[in-house]
Parts: sequence; structure tokens; C-alpha cells
Amino acid sequence: MGKNQRLFGILISILSALSFSIPAGVLLFFRSAETRRLAFEIYGISSFSLCGPWILIGGVPIALLTYIMISRENVKPLRKGIIASLILLGAAFASLLNYPPPPHLYVLGCGAIYAAMIGLVTGCYYHDFNLRTHDEEINYVARVERIKLEYETWFRSLLAILAVGAAVSGTLVFRAFDYGKTMFSIRGEVTKDVLMAAMDSQTVMYIAAFYFGLLVAVLIIIMVKKITELSDDLHKIRPEKPKHKSI
Repeated sequence: MGKNQRLFGILISILSALSFSIPAGVLLFFRSAETRRLAFEIYGISSFSLCGPWILIGGVPIALLTYIMISRENVKPLRKGIIASLILLGAAFASLLNYPPPPHLYVLGCGAIYAAMIGLVTGCYYHDFNLRTHDEEINYVARVERIKLEYETWFRSLLAILAVGAAVSGTLVFRAFDYGKTMFSIRGEVTKDVLMAAMDSQTVMYIAAFYFGLLVAVLIIIMVKKITELSDDLHKIRPEKPKHKSI
């Protein structure tokens, strides 16, 4: 395993630990007593945390397990992404027990989204094009068309991810306060406690949106690097020299 792959393994392990710790930690440190009281009165969501801040230690074994699994040479690139995603998703489901009664939709939703992003980032990084662009036995036109097809696929995927990332982050940021106010004013009364709870919800959503944007940025950087590699490969291909028959 090369130096770059080791560094990426460390990076994705840290991101996996954060993807587990942020949804769990946000609920512990960014909810006021009024918000917890309203959540219990309206939805029956208890403010009790089974493990308390100790739940954050769960990010350590997640990081170690992720690094070990994706560093194995005999695991295919696609499976590395799936494994990294499943490790985080399983940890997110396990963390639901920390907030009785389960399921807690914020923890579950963020855990599922972050797990999908971690899987995409890992799968994209380890993806091997295997285009055989320097194989002279393959026709020149066929090699060029194959690279162009891969280039167009990755470029369109990049645009789609940019659009989805902007839409999701924008919705979380600009609608967070209204969502919180609607959620806590279910009785039709907008009191001071409701507004405070809405502000807490806004903070929680901002944190979720910021970290989601960070994962999207990492994915975009990797995809741009892959697209650049395809462009370089395309420029390295030389046309076949015509074969002249001797008279």
C-alpha cells in the first residue's frame, strides 16, 4: 500500500469517526433544557442519554475498523466503499440505543446520509479505470472512445452531486428555523420556549449541513482528480502510424 493510500485511509477513518460522533454529540451539547422538555411533552422523546458523553468514544473503534478493512489488499475497490458504509451505518443503528425510545430520526437520518457519503468517497478513491489505454492491440479509436465515455460519466456524476449537495445543504440551512418552529408549535402556540427550541433546532441543522457539505467537498475533490487523470490519459494516446506496404 502506497503512501497516498495510507494517508487516505487515515483521512476516511477520521471522517468515519466524526460521522458517528457528530450526530450523537450534537444532541448532547446543543439542546437546552427547554428544548428537551418540549420534545418530551409533545413527542415523548426522553432527554435521558444511556451512555452520555461516553458515546463519543465509539468513534475510536469505528476509525480503527474502517482503516483495517479498507487497507486490505485483497478487497475490491467497490467492496471497500460498501464495507466503510456498512460499518458506519451499523454504528449509527447501535447509537440509537443511547436515546430511548428509539428510533431517534436525527441520529438515524444523519447516520444513514453520512454512511452513504463515506461509501461514495471510499469507492470513488479506490476506483480503478483499467482502460488499457496504452495497449496497442486495442484500436486507437476504441481507446479514445472508452476514455471519453468514462470522462462524460464522471463529469455528469460530478454535476449531479454538486446539484444534490447544494439542494440538501440549502434546504437544511434556510429552512431549519421554520422547521423547528413548526415541529415545536404543534399545539398552535408560538411561545418563547418554542422559539428557543426552534433556535436549538436551527443550530443542530446548521452543524449537520456543514459536515455534509464537508463530505461533499471531499468527494468533489476526489472526482475532479479522477477526471483530470482521464484527461491526461486521453492526451497521452498517440494515433496509430499508417502501415506502408513495400512495393
